[in-house]
Amino acid sequence: MEYPETARNVTGTHEKRRRWRRAVSVLACAVVFCTTYALILPAITLSAEPKCGLEEHTHTEDCYETRLVCGQTESGPETAPETAADPVGGTAPESDPAPAEDSGDAPSPESVPEDAAPTESAHVHTEACYQQVLTCGKPEHTHTDACWSDPAAAEDPKDWEPEDLTGDWNRDTLAVALAQEGYRPSEDYFTVDDAGEHIGYTRYGDWSGDPFGEWNLSFAAFCLRFGGAAAEAFPAETTAESWRTALDARDLYQPLEGAEPGDLIFLDSDGDGKADRVGIFTGWREAESRDSASAQPEERFAVMEGDLDGAAAQALYDPEDAVLLGRASPDEAADAWYLCGGKAHIHSEDCYDGTGALTCGKTEHIHGEDCRFPESRSFAYEDEALSMTVTVLSPDPLPEDAELTVTEEDASTLAEDADDEKGGQWLLRGLALTRNGQALEIADCRVTAEVALTERVFAPLAAEAAVLAEDAAPEAEVGVVLSAWQADEDAGLQEVESVLLEEETATLTVPVENGMLALYASSTTNPQYKVQYYAYIPRFATGGEKALKVIDTSGKKLPNNGATPTTKDLYLEKAGGNTTKNKGTATQKYQVKTTNQLTKMYTENTFHYVTSPNPSYINKLFENPSYTLAQLWVLKDGKSADSTNENDWVVYKDLSKVHFTNRGNINGYITITDDTVIRLVYNTRSTTESFPADFYDYDISSGKNGDYWLTGKTGINSSSNYGISRNEKRTYDSHCDVLAFGNDNTGTGLSRYKFSGVFLNKFSTTYIPEGKKPEDAVSVTNANLFGCTFGLASSLQDGKIVYNEWLVAPKLFNDGTATGKTAYLNNSLGFSRVGDTYTLSTATVNSKPITELEYLFNPSPSSTTTWSTIFTNDFWPMDAVQGTDPKLGDTSLKYKGFTPYNYSGDTTTGEWKNLSGSFPASDDGNPHNCFFGMNYAVEFTLTSDYVGPLEYYFFGDDDMWVFLDDQLVCDIGGVHSAVGEYVNLWDYVSRPAAGEKKTYTLTFFYTERGASGSTCYMNFTLPSVSGVTTQQESGNLRVEKEVVGLDNGQDFEFTIQFFDEDGNVQPDDYSYTKHLKNGGTETDLVMHEGTIFTLKAGESIEVVRLPYGIRYEITETDYSNSASGEYSTAWRTDEGITHTGRTATGSILKSAPNNISTVHFTNTATPNTNLNVKKVAPDGTALSGAAFTLTDSKGKPVEFTKTADGNYTVYHKELYPEIKDGAEYYIAWAADGSWVIGQDTYATTFDAKLQKKSDNKDTQKVKVYHQADGSYSFQSVANGKWLDLDNGNTDNGHLVHFYQNADTPTTHDNQKWYLLNNGDGSYRVKPKAAVKNGSSAMLDLNTGKPSAGQVIQAYENNSSAAQKWKLVPVNPVAKPATVTELAVSGQGQLYLNDLTPGTYTLTETRAPDHYQQLTEPITLTVDRDGGITLVSNQEGLASVQGEGDSVLLQVVNKPNAVTLTLKKQVVGLTDVMRKFQFTITYRLGTESKEQMIQLAHGESTAITGIPYGATVTITETNHDGFSVLFKEGDALKANGDSCTFTITSNVTITAENHTGYQLPSTGGMGTGWFTLAGLLLMTGAAALTISRRRAKEGGPE
Repeated sequence: MEYPETARNVTGTHEKRRRWRRAVSVLACAVVFCTTYALILPAITLSAEPKCGLEEHTHTEDCYETRLVCGQTESGPETAPETAADPVGGTAPESDPAPAEDSGDAPSPESVPEDAAPTESAHVHTEACYQQVLTCGKPEHTHTDACWSDPAAAEDPKDWEPEDLTGDWNRDTLAVALAQEGYRPSEDYFTVDDAGEHIGYTRYGDWSGDPFGEWNLSFAAFCLRFGGAAAEAFPAETTAESWRTALDARDLYQPLEGAEPGDLIFLDSDGDGKADRVGIFTGWREAESRDSASAQPEERFAVMEGDLDGAAAQALYDPEDAVLLGRASPDEAADAWYLCGGKAHIHSEDCYDGTGALTCGKTEHIHGEDCRFPESRSFAYEDEALSMTVTVLSPDPLPEDAELTVTEEDASTLAEDADDEKGGQWLLRGLALTRNGQALEIADCRVTAEVALTERVFAPLAAEAAVLAEDAAPEAEVGVVLSAWQADEDAGLQEVESVLLEEETATLTVPVENGMLALYASSTTNPQYKVQYYAYIPRFATGGEKALKVIDTSGKKLPNNGATPTTKDLYLEKAGGNTTKNKGTATQKYQVKTTNQLTKMYTENTFHYVTSPNPSYINKLFENPSYTLAQLWVLKDGKSADSTNENDWVVYKDLSKVHFTNRGNINGYITITDDTVIRLVYNTRSTTESFPADFYDYDISSGKNGDYWLTGKTGINSSSNYGISRNEKRTYDSHCDVLAFGNDNTGTGLSRYKFSGVFLNKFSTTYIPEGKKPEDAVSVTNANLFGCTFGLASSLQDGKIVYNEWLVAPKLFNDGTATGKTAYLNNSLGFSRVGDTYTLSTATVNSKPITELEYLFNPSPSSTTTWSTIFTNDFWPMDAVQGTDPKLGDTSLKYKGFTPYNYSGDTTTGEWKNLSGSFPASDDGNPHNCFFGMNYAVEFTLTSDYVGPLEYYFFGDDDMWVFLDDQLVCDIGGVHSAVGEYVNLWDYVSRPAAGEKKTYTLTFFYTERGASGSTCYMNFTLPSVSGVTTQQESGNLRVEKEVVGLDNGQDFEFTIQFFDEDGNVQPDDYSYTKHLKNGGTETDLVMHEGTIFTLKAGESIEVVRLPYGIRYEITETDYSNSASGEYSTAWRTDEGITHTGRTATGSILKSAPNNISTVHFTNTATPNTNLNVKKVAPDGTALSGAAFTLTDSKGKPVEFTKTADGNYTVYHKELYPEIKDGAEYYIAWAADGSWVIGQDTYATTFDAKLQKKSDNKDTQKVKVYHQADGSYSFQSVANGKWLDLDNGNTDNGHLVHFYQNADTPTTHDNQKWYLLNNGDGSYRVKPKAAVKNGSSAMLDLNTGKPSAGQVIQAYENNSSAAQKWKLVPVNPVAKPATVTELAVSGQGQLYLNDLTPGTYTLTETRAPDHYQQLTEPITLTVDRDGGITLVSNQEGLASVQGEGDSVLLQVVNKPNAVTLTLKKQVVGLTDVMRKFQFTITYRLGTESKEQMIQLAHGESTAITGIPYGATVTITETNHDGFSVLFKEGDALKANGDSCTFTITSNVTITAENHTGYQLPSTGGMGTGWFTLAGLLLMTGAAALTISRRRAKEGGPE
């Protein structure tokens, strides 16, 4: 049936129509959507606020007015029609203003008949007289795309300036170019071209003058200019080709070979042989093969280009690509342009080999302006204020007669412009170079001025600075500051250069801009404050229970015989307790009464806060053991600085809480201002002092004969002891003016000799005035002479007494020997010292002291007798020795001598009679060695600022003569009862000039010439020698930070504390400077109690002006397990010895290098990890035979030890410390280590001596201990004694020995030594005692020559071999053998163990056989978990494989290249001219390459660069009837279309074609017939098909 078939046809037709309708519907929707979006897109774009600043506006008729503009008045009726035709089609206004000269309305043009002929005096307005005027004030404007362009998006050229230029044009150009990578034109600031496209703004176009222009060339020029390349040396052009031509004309255009990064590269994009683009060569890069993502990379030529696909980007080119035309080098341009002859070069990593040795063979040179200016001319100038040398550097010769013209300009406005409040002096000078009065053009010249101030300006400023310099710390910059200023359009006058002029001849060199030189000279100005020095010192009271009369010599009024002296009272108070010195009653002890009075001790000083930021800097007496700073007073506003009333001051008594600040009012701090007055108030400490003294025992008898001691003219009173008086008028036989011992009751016969009218050798009861007779004598008591004889001594010469010219005396003291005199030399007097006041307390002769000499009492010889009117201290020092005389004390001792010789004025008469009697009883009833003398001296140093007491008190008997240098200042002579004398030494001295000091000597001579009592009370106040300085000496402390291994740039946190020598915390402020990693500094920082400071790697701080000897403790926060990274911590000081731990301790030493004590903290990343390296060929085959070196981030080769299994382990130096606490060492002489310090156990003092080293002697071995103050102590292994500086004496030649101390380590300062690194592995060893007293003493080998038993001593520093020592371990731990070259194993593996996490550089030093050595090192980071991150891998041959514990660094070596030569031979038909086509492919691993070539008979070609070991296939693709075979030489390689083999060397393959039948190849002969037959068959088939279809359609329905 046909119906079903028809139904099927209809159904099919409908289905086709439905599909078409669906397709049309979808297409219609798409068209509607696209059309709608295209319509609304401008609306979306325009919805933002337009940036054109204009309002959309179209003019309407309301925007115009019609105005008469002809300027004439029309003649005729003055009325006008209601309307008039508008010349331009509008309606005229109801009234038109008249011309300015016409007050009436302008008539309408219609008021004059058209045919009326105007007359000369008449005018009729026409349409031409009117003009339509726009009055809306708005421009017509319709917003377009351009209206949304924002000019505010243009860049500020200041932001384009690069940082840290090196001066190497290539390097800097490259740096600028790389910094631009990724830049695209602005989307906010643009112009719109004719096609409606947005053309964005670029900084490069803006810089070149066309913000929206093509920017490929401007980009390259921009990089050159901002990279420092001068336009004159390396010009740019407007087109790439013209630029190339211009550079070629200068011989700067070169072939591409030898290109260096930073070179300008010219490119031909369209293949016409001309440059049309320019870029910057950035180096060779590895690019992935185009075949697959995993294919081996290929080397590409990288060029940074501007406007590359709309961005600044790098393009990679095949080096053979014809697009690369040539190059031009900025460095070569610089070398040609600069005239110095040098070549620009800066060493880079490529200049060094793996060991750090320089291999480039070039000299570093950076071209500067000096290289550009061959002409240099200097001109001198001077005026009243300044002198200067002006140097003009010119690229062109200057005229020989060129002159410098300087004009002095008005500088009055400069101070106001600079907001000057300094009070200095402004100097403004105009500079010009002239010739014959005409100014020369010097715009291309460089002009500098070296300026110095004249004395007129410098001197007064230097004087101001000198005041500050007197009190400044050694590091303080104090002087005259000269600064240069320039005008800035935005900021006004700004300082650009300054220098501290330490002397008048110092200069400032400054560039001269625009011919003007603005200078400012001033002294350094620092906020300063005043400091006073007071002390509560003991002063004799003005009242008391009992009083002693003392002669007051104030005003240099020494007492005279016969004259009534001025006296003062010396008051006594009970001391508590009774004396034990009496034989009779134990009477009350008394002491001289004193009160502590606030006394000014030193003149006021001025300090600057920055140099003296805490009380320790201003404490003058910090080293004086007799004073302690007790209080600090701050003067209240409005009060007098001379006041001693505490209510006028703010008093601080807890000095631990006293801190200064200059940062305003801070709670708990004293704010220092220019008006601050501080008073330091000291309390005195009680100590004892000992002075050497000589004692002399005098005998008045010749011994005992029976029951009698024979006195008279014997012993010290022998006539042989006496010479002649200085005036040659008196001798021993003159019976007067002869000084003798013994009084009326000892039988000397000399007691009643007189001197100057008074008795010389006994208590004077009467005085005979000069010129009077004995009967005219007056009572001595009435004259208040106390029985004394004055004027016996005149002066001192060579330390010996010069007596009165009339006096005859024996040699009593240091003036020689005498009969009856025994000298006891080098004994001592002891003084109790309170502050600087000394009171005699002990006297020691032959090691037997007498004590309590500071106390006075009433002597009592028996229980029934007390001498209540006598006060004595029982001064009998000679009781410890015995001469010829007996010890006198009671009347049982008898003598035989002479009666006193009564002299009546006649020297020739008198009588000597025998006398016998009893010696007198002593006042205290005890026997004593009477008749003695004493001599001692005290030196004191007077500084220019000392204003405290300077005085001497004596109370006693008999003779007391005191000399200040050679001048007599205290004179009490004769045999008398106890009497006192006061001397104000200020009467005899004057203060030294400012900054100077003077040393004085007080020399004391004392005799006891009586036999009953002896008193010698002495008290003097003298300024202390030690510790009195105008400024505390100080040093600096530097804390440095280093990070080894991983460094994420974090801040490491520290706390710091300071301690005094007793371990007390010093919470004061200290100034410090922070040196940043980028080279900058942060200055005038102040540390406070609890201050935390931070350091990054490479940073440091320097704390300034720390007192010598102060201890520091610096603790770093624990980073062993922190979130920011794990680190171990170690530190070292100037000694160079590394210590582990977070807390560094030490002391500020005067001997520190450059006066800076350094603590260097090193953080090492932890935990240690491993690095596994695998060496493979491109196909993954393991390679052996390679070797590497590994360097750390600082370029230092890492040392390894090689393990037995061939692996490598990092050598960690810290495992082998230089000095290990508690370990045993020899102290070896550095010059010859066979000599060591040993202990002399045969000496009771265990002296340290030089000995030949012996392994068996424990006396040569010491244990070394590091102390908290940074010192070391050395304990003998033999007996535990410590190396000790005897008594801490640092004098030259003082011996060193070993001494005990129970503590380990020792706590005694005499057993502490500082190690000072000499930089050659040896140390100087400085005793801590020398640090404390400021001595330079070192541990020293006596004579500096080694010999057994040579003593070890202290000696001042001389840095000789005698003072160089080494610490040699007794049991040394040998350092293992280390290597830096790391060989890859036979399996291609390299295992590096125990590596510190960090960044390293792996450099191949040897490649596997047949493979290329890596030309670029591999930079990588190894993290704490062993992970590897590649940082720099320019060849792309390294990759990280695996993960976790199996992660490794795979390094691929490219095989060496070999060459394949292919020849073509046709056998049988040698005249065949056609070319045969070959396909050559080679594959190595995943890398493959294919090449098509054609060769005719007899031709050959070479294919280079085939990798060693590659599989090569040669296929002849079309040989049309010829058979093919391949030969290598005569050997058959393959028979057939192709030949496949592995290539391992250069090889030649011949492809031979032989005649013989084969089916034609495609395109060969005979293919046409096959084609024709095929077409005929196809035509027949088509005809048959059509016929069958028609037959079906024509069938019955």
